[in-house]
Amino acid sequence: MCGSQLVTISPHKEKENQDPRQKFPGKSSKQPWSHQCIVSITCDTGWSGIPDVRFDEASSIDGDGGGEDSEDDNISFYTLFLGKEDDLKECSPPHQIQFFCFHLKTGDHEVAEWSAAHTKNCLYVQVPEGEIPQGSKECFISLLEYAEEKLGCSHVFICLRKAREDRVPLMRTFMFMGFETVVPGHFLCPKNEDYIFMAYTIE
Repeated sequence: MCGSQLVTISPHKEKENQDPRQKFPGKSSKQPWSHQCIVSITCDTGWSGIPDVRFDEASSIDGDGGGEDSEDDNISFYTLFLGKEDDLKECSPPHQIQFFCFHLKTGDHEVAEWSAAHTKNCLYVQVPEGEIPQGSKECFISLLEYAEEKLGCSHVFICLRKAREDRVPLMRTFMFMGFETVVPGHFLCPKNEDYIFMAYTIE
């Protein structure tokens, strides 16, 4: 039996231990590990058209906020960072890896929920399956800022399934944002033939 806690990260406050019974957007009960950092990123566009970015605590809401497909995708993504000695049923992830759940919002409207893994000064972000909602690009830029300012990352990688139908236009979009396609087998990326990785270098 796991005595688990959900950890919320806020740049304005110290880390807080949350009641494990508290509900957050998205299904967390079936995540492979019970220790997960949840960050809410809000990106508002003011009169000037320049995003006003805030990094806030995730607020609790009722409802599960996700389906079985998204859960399966998340678990598949997390397994990219497992070694042979690791087990999905363990209560905690490998000590060198920190998992995040980013809730991207514009104002009070939640745009998307993206899973990520942070290890060795690199952040690996899974691009969710399905249509990318409007406003995701602006929110993703604020996610890059979070990776640089709060996590001290040197690289941000996006992880795309090769089989997804919108892979080509998505890759074009990320290339426009400064990402480059990573050569298969690169030492900084997990070895998995089902995924394509694109890298953004933080200077």
